[in-house]
Amino acid sequence: MKTLRHIYDNLLRGLRKLTKGVMRASQTSAPPSDDARCYQLADRSFGKPGRNDPLEALTWRELCDEIYGFPGASGVRRETP
Repeated sequence: MKTLRHIYDNLLRGLRKLTKGVMRASQTSAPPSDDARCYQLADRSFGKPGRNDPLEALTWRELCDEIYGFPGASGVRRETP
């Protein structure tokens, strides 16, 4: 039967191995170079650049009403029969 000390020692050994592995990996990996390219998301915005978006002027409640199509959509749940 394992005692608490045996369990603690096994956990501590595993933690030491983990920290040594992380330290070794962080030391061997090269830092990113200046010319490394970062991933950029494609522009999937709607509308034409430079035009005013009429939805930006709306409040959160007005925007929800516009999206869901009925007044009070932002705060009131519509009961279904």
